[in-house]
Formats: sequence, C-alpha cells, structure tokens
Amino acid sequence: MCNIINNCDRLRDYPATHELIIMAETIKGLEALLNAFGAFGEEMDKSIIKAVKLTANEYKNDVQKVAPYDTGTYRRSIHVETSGHVALVGTNLPYAKRLEYGFAKEDSLGRVYSQKAQPHFRPTLDENIEKYKETFREALFG
Repeated sequence: MCNIINNCDRLRDYPATHELIIMAETIKGLEALLNAFGAFGEEMDKSIIKAVKLTANEYKNDVQKVAPYDTGTYRRSIHVETSGHVALVGTNLPYAKRLEYGFAKEDSLGRVYSQKAQPHFRPTLDENIEKYKETFREALFG
C-alpha cells in the first residue's frame, strides 16, 4: 500500500487514510484465510468422496450376500460406480429387473414366464440404513 500512496508516514496522520491502510492489510489477511479454507474444503471434499465409496461398497457387499444365486454371475455383476459425491450400486445384466421385481408375462421371444420377485436391493438398504449412516459418519469424522 505504501508503494501506491506517496509519503505513507505523513498520510498515516489522517484518520481516513489510516483506515484505508488497515483495511488493505485486513484484506490480505482475509485472502490468506480464504486460501486456508479452500485447502480445508478440498480435504473435506476428499473425505466425503472416500466416505461415499466406503459406504457404497459396504452396501454392495450386503446386497451380494442376499442376491439370488445360480452360477454366481449375477452376484459378481453387482458393482459400484462413483462420480464425485454420488455412488450407484447396481448391475448391468438384462435379467436383473426380473430378479428384483419379478416377471409374469410373455417375453420378446414369445416365452411365457411367471417369475416371482426376489427383492434384494431395497430390503438390504431398508434393513441396514442406520449401519450405512454410521459407516459414512465414521469414515468422515473418524
């Protein structure tokens, strides 16, 4: 600030200029504080992403334990996809919806089915929601 205002020593005698110099120094301190919060925010963001991944993987493991089993392909197909603060747990197999919700009609090839629902995604979430909240809290706050 003194490089911009000539004769800083003399200007410090004027109250308005003195406030201006203090404000400039305060803003420099504010910038450092904001930078520190920015670093804290980045660390917090990493912690949240880690907690989301950990919780989603725990949910995936629980779903795999109760998912219908024939050859194991379906259970192995259940996976986690993450993007930032969001995680998706699911499968890309075409018969997954039939296993979860059931199927009682004719398929595209003309075969007639009456397959009972074997829900495993939603019941697992409902039964363990408090455990997942605790896992998330523990991963985030230690």
